[in-house]
Amino acid sequence: MRKKMHFAAALMLTSGLTAMLPAAAHAANLSPASISLSERILFADLAAEKAVGGGHPVAITRTRLNGIDVWRVSIDRQGQYWWVFVDTHSYRVLKTVRI
Repeated sequence: MRKKMHFAAALMLTSGLTAMLPAAAHAANLSPASISLSERILFADLAAEKAVGGGHPVAITRTRLNGIDVWRVSIDRQGQYWWVFVDTHSYRVLKTVRI
């Protein structure tokens, strides 16, 4: 199931549809609260990977950045580590920090 979700979310990201994430809720006219936590994390992971040009997530934490609820995704890209702050509602990348 995760592979199927990963593929669909990757397609949305590469098509420039990040504003529509999570698309499953939009397509079915569901509230964002109806999307599972694992799907929310998946979308945040994919947005973070795209922001730094690849790699893979090693940790994710929900926190706040300048008063906005965000996912802080730790990405390992070939031994370089990044924190990527992704808005929990729009899935827009707000900030990237190389650590």
